[in-house]
Formats: sequence, C-alpha cells, structure tokens
Amino acid sequence: MGKKKWKKSEVMWGYFLIAPAISIIAIFALVPVGYAIYYSFTDYSLFHPPYFIGLENFKELFADEDFWQVVKNTLFYLIGVPVGLFVALFLASLLNDRTLKLAPLYRSIYFVPVILPMISIGAVWIWIFNVKYGLMNHFLGLLGIKPIPWLTSYEWSKIPVIITGIWQGFGGSTIILLAGMQNIPGEVYEAAKLDGAGGMKMFFRITLPLLSQSIVVVTIMSVIASFQIFDLVMVLTGGGPGRSSASIVQFIYEKAFRSFEMGYASAAAALLFVVIFIVSIVQLKISQRITNY
Repeated sequence: MGKKKWKKSEVMWGYFLIAPAISIIAIFALVPVGYAIYYSFTDYSLFHPPYFIGLENFKELFADEDFWQVVKNTLFYLIGVPVGLFVALFLASLLNDRTLKLAPLYRSIYFVPVILPMISIGAVWIWIFNVKYGLMNHFLGLLGIKPIPWLTSYEWSKIPVIITGIWQGFGGSTIILLAGMQNIPGEVYEAAKLDGAGGMKMFFRITLPLLSQSIVVVTIMSVIASFQIFDLVMVLTGGGPGRSSASIVQFIYEKAFRSFEMGYASAAAALLFVVIFIVSIVQLKISQRITNY
C-alpha cells in the first residue's frame, strides 16, 4: 500500500489543533531560552540594561573555581541514575507478578513520593540523616559504626542528596517500567517456558531487551533531573558545607538572584542547556540502535 496523501484541509486542521500547545511551549520555553542565550553575551543586572560583551562571561566562567566545583558535584549526582534504575527495575518486576495481591495499592504507595512537596520530603530526610537522632546513624550504630555527620561533612554531604533523590523519584520510573513490562506479549514468555527457560533467563533474555525503550526513557529523564537538581540541595544542605554539595542550578540561582549577575548566570544556564541537549541527543541515538523485536 502506498503512503496516504493528506488533504490540505486535514493538514491545516491538524496544525490548528496543536497550535495551543505549540504556543504555550513557545511562550514559556523557547522565548525564555532565547533571552537567556542573548543575555549570556551581555553584562546585565537588574540595575542597568544589558550591555553586549561577547564571550567575556564564558571566559570568566571557565576560569571560575566555584563553577568547576559545582560541575563536579553535579556529575557526582549522576551516580544516583543507575542506582535508581536498578531499584525501579526490581520493584517493577515484583509488581508485574500477576499473582501479587494488592498490586494497585503498592503502585500507589510507591508513587506517593513523586507528588509530595519537596519541602516536606526534605524535612523528613533531614531528621533521618540527623547526626544524633537520625534513623540512618541509629542503624549504623547497630552495626558498630560511629555516627556520620551526613549533612555537615565535606566528604558525605552529597550522599544524602543522592539517597533522597532516588527515594523521591523511583516511583515514577517504576510506573514507566511496569507499563513497559505489561506491554510485553505473554506468548513470548510462554514460548520461553516451553523451551525450558527459567525466571532469571527470561528476565535477561526477554524482559530487558524488550524493555529497552522504556529503560532509555527513564534514563534520559533521570539524567536530566540530576543535571537540574536544585530543591533537594537547598532543603537538605543549602549547598554546603562550603560548596561541597552545591549544584549547577544552585550556582545559577545564586548568581542571578543573590548577586544579580544576570548575564553571568545566563552564560552558565546556556552551557547547562547545551550539555543537557547533547546528552539527550546521544541517548536518543543510542536508543534508535536498540531493536525490541
């Protein structure tokens, strides 16, 4: 069969239907991005109009030790991506068991952290990581390990952010992976059972390959979230002690709204946009090479 030829009226009607969504994206996403890129080439604050200075902001940014420190911190937060993916895969596999009772209730419970206000999440986890009264140090004490100053130590301050981020986000990843698992035809597993395949073999030879697209989606979302991490850092550690747990987005926020260096902050934001864009494109290219069937 040849390709269907769309009538001009059908095409125009399609554009009409998507126009509101495109308008919202343009106003609240593309326009701010365009302004940020423009301001990145200017000396601009709230107290004087933008003045074009070329690449000076970027030169200063690459020589800024604070900037490179927050870059290292943000890259460190990417550790939570594979850990969170493993947790989500494990839970999705459990929930995919058709014999599991109360599965809808479990799905709802796992998804609750995703919709909770970040302030509430941070307040709870601050107590969990409290050096004197926190549950984390209590359990470590049962193993004979001395209390760890999770939130006030240069060495450990990023770990609470990673753990809390995994707890807050694994529910959404689990639901996506579970949906992918439930879309795998049951006949494939039945055929594998007839060939004598066990549970683990079916998971690695059937479930994981056929779940590849869902895994790619979860990975891209998790990587972007790690690059944009801000609220958890502000609530748990405030970026401290020193700059030991500060993220790139926190750096941008401080430069823009505390130092009022809008041009400098826009340059950092533009670099972050480019990095996220490149990483997303690379991951999408990799996903295109993965075949499901």
